[in-house]
Amino acid sequence: MPYLGIIVAPTYRLLKLVHWQFLLLYTPEEIIKKIDKGDYKITLTNDAEIMLLSGEDPDRMRSFRPNYVAIDEGRLMDKYVFDMAMNRITFRQGKVFGATTTYGFDWSYDIENMALKDSRVKVVRGISLDNPLFDPAEIEKAKDRMTKEFFSQEFYATRESFQGSVYYNFNRQQNVRSNLIDPDLPLMFGMDFNISPMTCAVMQRHGQEIWICDEIVISGSNVYEVSREIDRRYKTYFKKSQNKIENITFYPDPSGIAKQHGGLSSFEMLRAYFRETHNS
Repeated sequence: MPYLGIIVAPTYRLLKLVHWQFLLLYTPEEIIKKIDKGDYKITLTNDAEIMLLSGEDPDRMRSFRPNYVAIDEGRLMDKYVFDMAMNRITFRQGKVFGATTTYGFDWSYDIENMALKDSRVKVVRGISLDNPLFDPAEIEKAKDRMTKEFFSQEFYATRESFQGSVYYNFNRQQNVRSNLIDPDLPLMFGMDFNISPMTCAVMQRHGQEIWICDEIVISGSNVYEVSREIDRRYKTYFKKSQNKIENITFYPDPSGIAKQHGGLSSFEMLRAYFRETHNS
């Protein structure tokens, strides 16, 4: 059985546009016996093979018994890719190599911790300042553009806790205050039409910023119930002209265009409620 190395790219697109091109570029022509573009495989003059696979379909590895598997940008793949690679190299006592940008405390962090307990696992940490291809001046520019945490992650390979946050640089002390609603500014409502819970974010625009002023969350709800709650909380802020509310705008979930069993879509129910209640 010929020596086999497998390189795993995060996606088929990256495999084709990046990894395959680099493999062709950096493999000396004099040691290439055959190039199989259909399977993204190169056979060398000693009959050893190098094959590219996508992390989108890790079960394809089940067909092979590689001597090594190299996983590139592991943070963009599920841990199942690593587990499958470890399974397949056991047949030939092979090795798994992984390269990734650090990203919070994902599964690659668990692999790092394995190195503390298992002498067979080795971890090498490299930072951008050690890379001669990086211009130090450009790194300084990036430092000015990024938050401290994001810069540290990207250029010093530290692990920062971004997971679980919509805005990774959110700070409760700096970004939260009470009594946000300005009665002179229009109201915006972002609605999600899930039934349990059905939710609505209440917002106002302050210059170039969007401020989240309130939220409505009701379990086992419907459009009319959430509309009534919006009305109850905010009707004193509504400004009318010719029986129309002028200062509210809804930004609903696109799924609301679909017709319901009653024949109306969520969009139509929303319009109907405020037209009937406020003659608008």
